[in-house]
Amino acid sequence: MKALAAAVWRLCLLRLGPQDLPASSFLLGMATLFYVAVGVLNALAYFPFWRALGVSLFDTLMLAAFLQLGLRSVGHPARFTQSFTALALAWGVIGLLAVPLGYAFVAADNGGPSAFLMLFLMLTLVWSLAVMGHVLHHALEVSRGLGVAFAVAYFFLSQLLMEVLFPLASA
Repeated sequence: MKALAAAVWRLCLLRLGPQDLPASSFLLGMATLFYVAVGVLNALAYFPFWRALGVSLFDTLMLAAFLQLGLRSVGHPARFTQSFTALALAWGVIGLLAVPLGYAFVAADNGGPSAFLMLFLMLTLVWSLAVMGHVLHHALEVSRGLGVAFAVAYFFLSQLLMEVLFPLASA
């Protein structure tokens, strides 16, 4: 377990790729549950529990579909297990670190969030996109820049779909 935690941290620091994780269905399942749980924790800042669970499950399915589509388009569908495990674990860790930031953002909404808080939120976003770009670079065998471009495109698409399907005004 300690070796896995170290590998995930190295993945978050862009020092390992998804191919360095075991291709394990069990690990894929555990990583997915971890990602969903962290997603619920983050979404609870904005939604009641069942809606937060729906947001997290939809986010997880959207990420899996995006990755599967990308891998199939380049002829590497067998890389899904390691690639999704890598994304779920790395984004789960980053998301866990971001939980207090989301709650602080919601709490500061009346007075407006501080520049300090906004800076940390932006750094977290950039970090998560860099990690996704890194994973996509390895999984899809594309340049680092294209991996990041795919990550940014995914981010904007996912945000658009989340806004349409789970608007904050109805929370």
